[in-house]
Amino acid sequence: MLLPGDRGGGEFALTRDALERCTKLLIRLQEEFDLCLIDLSAGRSHAAEMVLTATAQPELRPLETRWLVFHRWTRQNILAAAGLVYGDRGLIRGGVERGHREDELAGSIRFVRTGMVDPESAEPAGFPPAHAAWLHDHHRALEELARRNRLDRTTVLASVPLEPALQMREQLISDQDVRAGRIANAETTEAFDRLAQKLVDPTAWERP
Repeated sequence: MLLPGDRGGGEFALTRDALERCTKLLIRLQEEFDLCLIDLSAGRSHAAEMVLTATAQPELRPLETRWLVFHRWTRQNILAAAGLVYGDRGLIRGGVERGHREDELAGSIRFVRTGMVDPESAEPAGFPPAHAAWLHDHHRALEELARRNRLDRTTVLASVPLEPALQMREQLISDQDVRAGRIANAETTEAFDRLAQKLVDPTAWERP
């Protein structure tokens, strides 16, 4: 079931009335569905602030909440994702200020890397040797940058390959796109299948 937002997607203020309505909505969704996915828009938003505050309320403390932070596999986006989660105005600091326990909130956050180019596929795909070598070096540099900013493999839930159909069309990929239309790659849908499985796999959320 899809519950769309308002047309235009305008932001809203975090008032007591809005917080109460959000809390009641989350309680109703919890009672009706086994799993709910909520898109809180990109970056620091009033929606993220609202849900952080709502899930810290006593009536929602028993609710199991998990946070996925999607970011492109680029230097700029790695740093932006780290700031969103760990920065002075990030999700963890903001959640603690609203009553969340820091260790529990940090343990409920995972990253999803998108727009990944597998350097191992460069040479078989016909890339020139110099280009393939550059891809390997750049990928290792990004891995090191992610590790230094706590976006290493212990906090990454999944990776999604670079997919032109996703980037250009900005909508869901269907089996029709992969099998009949052949405008999307099977590797992309397989990556999303693995991500969906890990969402409900408790072992994928264990911290080392």
